Amino acid sequence: MNSKKIFHYSFFMILLAAEITFLVSCSGPDKGSDHNSDDLSNTAKSIACSFEETDNGFYLVPAYDSEYLYYYDNNARSAVKVCGKANCVHDSGDCDARFGNAMFSSISAYTLQSYHGKIYLWNSSHTDGPHLYSADSDGKNHKDLGALKIDNARGQGGVEASFISDNTAYVIAVAGINSLGYQYHRVYKRSIEAGAEAQLIFADEDEQSVEHRINQLRVDDGLVYFQDIAFYGGLDRLESRLYRYDPVKDELRNILTLTDKQIYYTVKDGMIYYSAFNYAEQSYEEICCYDPENDESTSFCSAWGLITWDGKNFVIEEFVNEEELMPSAVTFVSPDGEKVCEIAFSQLTYDPSFSGISMSESYVVTNTFDDSDNEIIRIFKKEDLLKGDLHFSELRYKMSYAN
Repeated sequence: MNSKKIFHYSFFMILLAAEITFLVSCSGPDKGSDHNSDDLSNTAKSIACSFEETDNGFYLVPAYDSEYLYYYDNNARSAVKVCGKANCVHDSGDCDARFGNAMFSSISAYTLQSYHGKIYLWNSSHTDGPHLYSADSDGKNHKDLGALKIDNARGQGGVEASFISDNTAYVIAVAGINSLGYQYHRVYKRSIEAGAEAQLIFADEDEQSVEHRINQLRVDDGLVYFQDIAFYGGLDRLESRLYRYDPVKDELRNILTLTDKQIYYTVKDGMIYYSAFNYAEQSYEEICCYDPENDESTSFCSAWGLITWDGKNFVIEEFVNEEELMPSAVTFVSPDGEKVCEIAFSQLTYDPSFSGISMSESYVVTNTFDDSDNEIIRIFKKEDLLKGDLHFSELRYKMSYAN
């Protein structure tokens, strides 16, 4: 699963490390099923939280770079830290649920994944670059699988997106700072075996002299997709390039380029469904379907905004314009382009003026904050939303700076 929406309001929300106030017990989830097949890789996860669905709930990293891994049980409608140790008080580095450290909140957002019965995520607090960790589904048997091992990684940043497919982690990582003072990113792959070396997939040739942002990592049918945005003098002079990497052929191809527009896309069966934000007109364009093999683009539906495929429907977050801090609605569209339903975003969150949203095949999750420094996460069952049922479960966190 992995649909990451970068260069979007959610990515600029700075969510400080939080502690769920009511979680006191040790627990581990049922193993459920691994959602590691490529057809689910486009599921949306924004900064609201990073989560990985199972049969009975989901694993949860509740805030940006949190230190602890939680499990939300759908039957109990509550969440606990993923720790199987007897008598653990869950407040030290010995806790199985803790993947960060005492100095930093270190779990990299958008890297949480269940794969072949284990949980994988990246920790970015190490001085030699981000490290890949694995653990059993109940939090036991933590393993440090080693650093990404890339040039200039020391102190520059961490993994911003990751997806595991065929025992290989595909990674967007901060690789350094260029001559203009901007972080630059590169795309790598490495085996999930301990100590494996990373292999460079993509580095832009002018990364040292031009501001670039690489984002929106997707995997569909074994092929890897990502976007590279180059800023040639500001937002009114940019170029968005969509790349596709074939790991079997070790072949990288630029399949779509738009000038002065940013691409927001998802992939289904090799077809690119995308909306583009036009900076000259300050508006989104309606969603198109692009066939990269025949270089043909056709109109898909009249909705516009950020699109993802959730395994059943296309999900579109519709915006008034790029300046808005929230979508106006969340719209579900069938594979043939027909609208299934539309839900006002204000109905999904405690405070729609400052909120993130995450989605999986079965859940919609929003988060925001109240005036008492609590982070509020609301969890909706997607099948209920599609029937007009807006009942939700709610988790409340006390922000650490307020303690």
